Amino acid sequence: MSDISREELLDWEVDFGEHHGKKLKDVPISYCKWLIEEGVGKDRPVLREALERFEEDIMDADNWFIPPTLGEAV
Repeated sequence: MSDISREELLDWEVDFGEHHGKKLKDVPISYCKWLIEEGVGKDRPVLREALERFEEDIMDADNWFIPPTLGEAV
């Protein structure tokens, strides 16, 4: 992993799709799960690192209260 901070990863701006222009921390958990399942981050290094670093929090969100966004899950 790189030395990118947690805050920098959460503040990464989505540059594609229906959440284009939103910070990663502001997109729905369901969208983050979809990104992981589809392997979308493989061509976007910062997104890939964020998804890898937060994957356990994202995938386990169903086990508790489902936060509306990634920023509330991690």
